Order: sequence, then structure tokens, then C-alpha cells
Amino acid sequence: MAIQFGTLADWVGAIATFGAVCVALYTSLNEVKARRKQDESSQAVKISAWPVAGPLGLASVVISNSSYEPIYDVTLSYGIAYGAGVSYLKGNDELVFIKTVPPGIYKSKEPRNHGGAMHTQLGVAVSFRDARGQYWLRDAKGKIYKLTTSNYRVLEVQEPISDWASITSYKVS
Repeated sequence: MAIQFGTLADWVGAIATFGAVCVALYTSLNEVKARRKQDESSQAVKISAWPVAGPLGLASVVISNSSYEPIYDVTLSYGIAYGAGVSYLKGNDELVFIKTVPPGIYKSKEPRNHGGAMHTQLGVAVSFRDARGQYWLRDAKGKIYKLTTSNYRVLEVQEPISDWASITSYKVS
């Protein structure tokens, strides 16, 4: 009994089918990976902070949690948003600590402000633990990073923390 290898058309069809299956699997795996990454950061991307001037020039920081769950272990600091310099500061003296920020928009006291150098613009960096227990940092430039360890460890915080800040509701006008 002789083995039949088929015609050239059969081979081309089989190779094309195999290629199509490989492309479909690759596309499907990439979509699952992208969806997982989007789900993972779904709360983190809804957290932001910015400085505001108050009466008599006194400054404060506004923090917005537009998710449906609170965030925890929150830190606020200044950083360089535009120009040369670090986009977030480290250490207890540079940070404002907030235990929990529920959904909404709030005002907090201003972190230590070292001012900016010439041709720089200050922004606010915020770090936190989300409701899933993942740690995040949004720097003064607005870029968000998933942290592989506690935000306190990344920001070189010395515990215990004794100076917890309070927050008050804020209306954006």
C-alpha cells in the first residue's frame, strides 16, 4: 500500500489553515492579556491629584477618586511635572499621609514645597493601595506605575506614621 501525500493545492490549503489558526490564537492571547491589564488597573487610572491655590495664596492639594471603591495608604508629594527633576519625592518629611480616600473629590493639606528650579513646573504625585491590594504611583507628570512592593517601601517611609492628614470635600468649579 503506497502513501498518498496529496496535491500541491492540498498542502497549500493545510499550511494556510495552520497559519490562520496560529494567528487567531496569538490574537486571542493578546486580547486576554490586554483585558487582564486593563482590569488590573481599572481603579488606579481613576485616581489623580493636583495643587490648588486657596484664599490668601495658601495652597492645598486636591485628590480625586472617581472609582467606586476607596483607596488606602495614600501619600501625596510634589514633583517636577515639566522640566528637569524628579517626578516624586521620597521620605516622611516630603509626604502627606492619608489613611483612606473614599470615592469623591477631596482637599488635603499641601505637602512640603521645595519650589521649582527655573523653567520647571511643579505637579503632585500620589501613591496608594487599591481595593485589590495592589500598589500604584502616579507621578507629577501623570504617568501611572504599578509597584511591585508597598508604596511606603518605594517612597522610603519610616513607620510608624504619626502625622496623618485629614481630608475635606472639595467642589471643582
